[in-house]
Amino acid sequence: MQQVFKLLRFVRPYWKTSVLALFLLVVVVILDLAIPRLVQRIIDQGIIAGNMQVVGRTFLLMLVISAFDTIFAIGNNIYSVQVGEGVARDLREALFVTIQSFSFGNLDRMKTGQLMVRLSSDANIFQRLVQISLRIGTRAPLIML
Repeated sequence: MQQVFKLLRFVRPYWKTSVLALFLLVVVVILDLAIPRLVQRIIDQGIIAGNMQVVGRTFLLMLVISAFDTIFAIGNNIYSVQVGEGVARDLREALFVTIQSFSFGNLDRMKTGQLMVRLSSDANIFQRLVQISLRIGTRAPLIML
């Protein structure tokens, strides 16, 4: 757990973008949860009552909500990727600086290819973790609320 907190310092410079991505995700979840209520309205007040105006208006409202949902989801994805890419870049730079500080004895023991794979693999894994936590990983708990 301590290592996770060490890695969180790389997310700190991007906290505003992260909060914006999470806000957009909350809006997406709210809009997603509005669709079943509108379907209920179509069935209860439109089809059962025989009121086709309610069906038409609610259908148009569903289209508008779906369009906004798509726009906010795209915004969430854009900001999540920005945070993930920035964090990965900063982590790669920090790892590179650390590798540069190794003594020649350490560098002789470790192969260059092994260091390069670890450098890129670790940064990519953390990048994916940040992106998933700002998109999919937070969406499911919000829907459950």
